[in-house]
Amino acid sequence: MKNILKIKFILMILFIFNFCIIEDASINMIDAYSELYQAIEYKYKECGNKPEQPFIPPTKTDRDSLKLCTISILRMECPFNEYPIFCYDMFLKVLKK
Repeated sequence: MKNILKIKFILMILFIFNFCIIEDASINMIDAYSELYQAIEYKYKECGNKPEQPFIPPTKTDRDSLKLCTISILRMECPFNEYPIFCYDMFLKVLKK
């Protein structure tokens, strides 16, 4: 009986700690650039122009910052001459680390 209680206790502790694991929410640079490139090209086809400077994301990009930047690009009004301010949030998060 004591062994069963010990096993239940251990399983319960493992179950609780399983939710405490911190997930790496970063995306590598190639995948981030690919997603940004697609958003920029879509907006370029819609507006007929895009910023002159390419937007190169950091090597480890935060997933939420990338999504915010991509959505901001897609929702911008024409003309598309500059990147939204939310796109620079990726760099701020890298500097804070």
